[in-house]
Amino acid sequence: MSESESSSQSLSASSQGAGSKTKLYTTGEKDKRVYPKPSPEALVNFKQQLDEWVKIDEHIRKLSIALRERRVHRKALDSTILTFMTSFGYEKINRKDGSMIKSKVKEVKQPVTLGVVRNKLSELHDKEFSGDQWMEKLFNDETRPTVERKSLRRVVPKVSLHLDI
Repeated sequence: MSESESSSQSLSASSQGAGSKTKLYTTGEKDKRVYPKPSPEALVNFKQQLDEWVKIDEHIRKLSIALRERRVHRKALDSTILTFMTSFGYEKINRKDGSMIKSKVKEVKQPVTLGVVRNKLSELHDKEFSGDQWMEKLFNDETRPTVERKSLRRVVPKVSLHLDI
């Protein structure tokens, strides 16, 4: 067997760790550099670290999926809680664990979109304004409709670990 054939073969046969799922392959024909061979102990240690890294990565992926599902569920509950709190006039609710639930309702102007800017420009195209007057007409227009924004927030008090003696 030539050296190039042996460099592209799996190294797992000569240095298989106990129960390891990892097979190591060297680079193929493209790379003409010669690499030193790792010791069997270093190779087994590397495979164990690699297996541990893959397990942690899988665990992180599963946790992020669970987190995403819980956020969707929380968002669904947000609307019902906000509706209840606003209909009965609750702005703050104190909980036994020391946290506070705050609801906020505010009126904000609708955002300026490209369509709104186009409409304003078509309305005002024949009038002469300075740059500041154009900006005033486009962005600070009092006729722009308002939208009601609702938000729900949980405020957890910070615990100080500093002792004043």
